[in-house]
Amino acid sequence: MVAIGGCKKGKAGGAAGFGGGAPMGMPVEVAVARVDTVRDEIAATGQIEAVQAIDLRPEVDGRIVEIPVREGQEVDQGTPLFKVDDAQLKAQVAQLEAQRDLAQQALARAKELVQQNASSAADLEKAEAEARGAQAQYDLQRIRLDRTTVRAPFAGAVGQRYVSLGDYVTNTTKL
Repeated sequence: MVAIGGCKKGKAGGAAGFGGGAPMGMPVEVAVARVDTVRDEIAATGQIEAVQAIDLRPEVDGRIVEIPVREGQEVDQGTPLFKVDDAQLKAQVAQLEAQRDLAQQALARAKELVQQNASSAADLEKAEAEARGAQAQYDLQRIRLDRTTVRAPFAGAVGQRYVSLGDYVTNTTKL
């Protein structure tokens, strides 16, 4: 009995015995490269609450004559938000200013008369008290006049507005 074996150099046809041809490739999906915007966002539900919030109310009664800001607008601390009619208060301040000046003149005259021994110390004390009272009334009305402008108590965004131009507001009205 005779067995003969051998090898042959040549083409890669010898692989045909194990699969019968070229090796199989993996299937892939291709696309053309292009520039695009990537959006980094997440859609979710939730509730947003301000760090600071306040319901503004005027300190002076009157008609709203100016609203220089709009809802959603960013404002700094002290920015005027509402203006209440101040015409009557301006007139009262002018009247009290005149009364204050008159009381100060009366005080100056009383001091001169006391120095000349033509008036009593009681008259001087009365004139001093009237001058202080007139000054206090004037100062109080100036403060009320300044408060006709409602200002932002802190920096932030203007929220919902509850009044419109021409509305009459009191110190209990939510602005």
